[in-house]
Amino acid sequence: MREINRRPAGILLPFIGATLMLPALACAQLARSQPDAVTGADPDLAQVYGYWRAGQWAQVLALMGPPANQGNAVAQFLMGELYDRGDGVPQDDEQAVRWWRKAAEQGLARAQNEVGVALTDGRGMSPDPQQAVLWYRKAADQGLDVAQVNLGLMYLNGLGGLTKDDQQAVSWFRKAADQGLGWAQYYLGVAYLEGRGVRRNTPAAADWIRKAAEQEYMEAEYSLGVMYVRGTGVDQDYARATIWFVRAARDGYDLNERFLTDELLPHLSRVRPPASTEIREGPATTAAIIRTTDGREYAYVLEHSKKWTEVLFESGHTVGYISTEQLHGK
Repeated sequence: MREINRRPAGILLPFIGATLMLPALACAQLARSQPDAVTGADPDLAQVYGYWRAGQWAQVLALMGPPANQGNAVAQFLMGELYDRGDGVPQDDEQAVRWWRKAAEQGLARAQNEVGVALTDGRGMSPDPQQAVLWYRKAADQGLDVAQVNLGLMYLNGLGGLTKDDQQAVSWFRKAADQGLGWAQYYLGVAYLEGRGVRRNTPAAADWIRKAAEQEYMEAEYSLGVMYVRGTGVDQDYARATIWFVRAARDGYDLNERFLTDELLPHLSRVRPPASTEIREGPATTAAIIRTTDGREYAYVLEHSKKWTEVLFESGHTVGYISTEQLHGK
């Protein structure tokens, strides 16, 4: 199947302004199931998975429709995913939920989680947080990491008839974090940062948030940058902070240019790019492309200003900024 890095659904996240903001669990979002996670779960659908990876939706529907109608739970879950995203069919929340519920009633944990999210958000059906909790618990008891996160969030906020219980929330976050789920690692880190459900421990917070950041969760990347600027749980290091902020921006986080100019650039040194730096130009952007020893490449770019094209790059942990003239060797 094609790779999907789906953002969780639910409550809005804070956006960065001109001043630094540390994360808050009150801004957490529900975790969604990933269709990729069932790849290979049913050998009868092996051919379907190949077409799915290629995005050949007509072939997917032709092969997956019959088993879904005959009661195959994995096929039903995937049909729900198609309607949820509008791949090969018109996007339709009600149809998505109808298929997820069929699979959920057969005990498929990922479908149970999706029904829970739909009931929490009121997507494709009327909202019913109490029923959502029942579905999350069914899936969480089967060990499904995203459902464990969502059940934790319901305890955290006292939703679905549950009494607010930070310790229960953290317990469920930890179960999912120990399985390697980035969102759970991030939420557990924020719990340590806030001292909610666990004794406040900023080094532990930094460790868990770093685990999530290394999986390219942009909120974790941004939060780790904030921690380096403030020296919260880590040694203060503006260069490392800048690296994580740029990675967050690369992954879609809305970084404020004024914040970068006012809060970070005064603490960085002007540097020249290494000789191996490749310069690429576009109509509105100049980028320095840095290739690393493991074959990856990063484009560290900020917006044009009147005097500077801020290009941030990493050489070990050296980060700086250069003028447009320096960038072109003038």
